[in-house]
Amino acid sequence: MSSWHQTQYARQPTVDGLAETLAILPRPPMLAGIAGIQDRWKVAVLALLVHQMHNDGDHTNLTHGFHSLTSTHYRTGASYNNSSQQTPQDQRLDSWRARSEHTKTILSLIFDLCTALDRLTGGSTLLFHHPGATAPGSDIVPESLKADIYVNPRVLGEDVNLHQAVAEMSQLFIERFAAPLAHRFAASRVLNNWPTPSASSTTPSRPSAQPSILPLIPAPMSRSSCHFQVRGRAPGRLAQAIGLNTSLVSYVPQGSPLTWVTQAVPVTPIARRARTSPGAKKSGHATTPRTLKPPVTVYEFDSDDNYPDPGPITPIRASASSGPVRATSSVTAGKQAAVTMSRPYLASTSRASASYVSASQVQPDILVSFGPETERVIEGLELPDTLHAVCAKIKLSFLTKRWAQVLTEEGHITKENAEAIVQAMLLDVSCIPNM
Repeated sequence: MSSWHQTQYARQPTVDGLAETLAILPRPPMLAGIAGIQDRWKVAVLALLVHQMHNDGDHTNLTHGFHSLTSTHYRTGASYNNSSQQTPQDQRLDSWRARSEHTKTILSLIFDLCTALDRLTGGSTLLFHHPGATAPGSDIVPESLKADIYVNPRVLGEDVNLHQAVAEMSQLFIERFAAPLAHRFAASRVLNNWPTPSASSTTPSRPSAQPSILPLIPAPMSRSSCHFQVRGRAPGRLAQAIGLNTSLVSYVPQGSPLTWVTQAVPVTPIARRARTSPGAKKSGHATTPRTLKPPVTVYEFDSDDNYPDPGPITPIRASASSGPVRATSSVTAGKQAAVTMSRPYLASTSRASASYVSASQVQPDILVSFGPETERVIEGLELPDTLHAVCAKIKLSFLTKRWAQVLTEEGHITKENAEAIVQAMLLDVSCIPNM
């Protein structure tokens, strides 16, 4: 009996390898007429190609830092579908799109298997992935990177305290794992002599706008998904936000079918956690339970999870004097999901007198919104409009570090809701840097 690798079906799990296998291993006729069967058959054949790859012992067979499959993946794409009528640029674009769809298919299969594992065992899986490649022209720093993660929505819904844990692990992964390996990826491109692109040969451009805030857990890639893209923060920013607050905004799953809502969830600094851990000495003080207001319904989602995919047509140029290796192209790949929420609260007095004009300064006899972010949060929490006047008064009368306390007292609202509003106020008056 022949082994799999001795048959004509054995191919590399690249775009072209999968296409070749599908050509000689067509879908069985008995499966015809089933909606979506072609996609299912494609994934089934892909699973055949990668079966037991994690046990093949070939993980460190590298050439200048790249496995042979890495170079093959970036140098192929849509060659099986290229036409003599296409320009070189059209061929490169088709190849990039094919590679992007291929990696999305693999990631979706992994997430499907994680979901099946969690549902069968009753356990929970947490998976992080970064592609190594970064968008051309971007700095390789944590705040410019994002990680694809799988986390079971059931876990996030059952215990909101785990939102902080997932956010901290995601930041640690991006900062201490993905960022160094992205630098190594960039250096390996140069060592492998990937060609330098011209201005017209780069990967396609996509919107480059950065999100105004970073929640603990972002919205999933689609409404019913377990797939999240978590953006990195500058080192220390997450710990700073957690240290200055008792709650931060996050996306929380609810109901079946699944929906996602924004909600203030509790956070605890590491030092405080050490004092209150089960093994720590009891202080005798009772713990006050947190009461969170009804959440804000979220309605904006983005199902496009394309990677920045700077293949050989967009290599990184090495420079002995420029420090970390950077991409040379100014084209930015990677569509950015834009979800509007309030930023985490960072106390700051140096810019407390920012240029935003409050309602009381413009028209004292008419109630005017403090700002768009504040208005969005107040309406989402179903609180009275009169809070805008309270916010305007607080802005002119108190330092930012006292805003939440005063708003709690004068607005007669919970501390969690006050902190969520303060986060929006600070965003409206531009008191905080990007998180």
